[in-house]
Amino acid sequence: MKYFLILAAAAAQLLITHIAAIAANTTADQSAFYIWNTYAPDPSNPSAYRALAFFHDYEVNDNNNTITCEQLIHTDELFPLCDPHNNIKDNMKLLVLLFATLHLLISPASAVFWIYTQHTLSADQWGFYRSEPSCSTVSHHDYTYLTKPDVSWNFGVSCDGEGCPFSKRDPHKIDRLEMHTKFEHYTYYKNREGKLVDTQDKVVGTCMPARGKEEHYFDCAMPEHPEEHVLGAKAFLCKTDVW
Repeated sequence: MKYFLILAAAAAQLLITHIAAIAANTTADQSAFYIWNTYAPDPSNPSAYRALAFFHDYEVNDNNNTITCEQLIHTDELFPLCDPHNNIKDNMKLLVLLFATLHLLISPASAVFWIYTQHTLSADQWGFYRSEPSCSTVSHHDYTYLTKPDVSWNFGVSCDGEGCPFSKRDPHKIDRLEMHTKFEHYTYYKNREGKLVDTQDKVVGTCMPARGKEEHYFDCAMPEHPEEHVLGAKAFLCKTDVW
């Protein structure tokens, strides 16, 4: 907590500095501007946390008070924030975004992830993704787990309900989904309003079933063995507090 407060204070100081630069219509050197937040555990290192936001190439133009280029990196994705011809209205949008990010720094963080029910030639399985996956993501994804009757002590997913098998997939007919993965051990309960709980029965988030069993359905060939396919469909969208 001590380090987090220091980090929040540093971010606040950065905000004040850059807001003052915009308000004074002065030129700021092109530089990298970092804001960090505990967004989601890194699956390859459960004790580490990812960056929530990273503003890059922040520059204030002293001629017309425009910001020539900013980019926001959210997990592994790159999202352009502006183009080279933005005007002062876009500067205001940036200020709003900066304040929102600061709010996240002093608020409990949360992570959103998608759970997909999947099927290969050999078995039913479950995939965990940060966004709707492409076939490239599916074919190189390391966070896929087999369906097992008991996952208390081993990685895997245990599912109760008529909608569990891929052939009968229906997230609205899944009563319980226990997921024991490399980064957490949570259980979803339909009869508890979609609550997501940890092994101590503490509520850590919620999961919402997909609208239909074919929502974002994929059929992906494996690059090494094109004759083998992974079939998948979105089952749940989950949000969990990481604190």
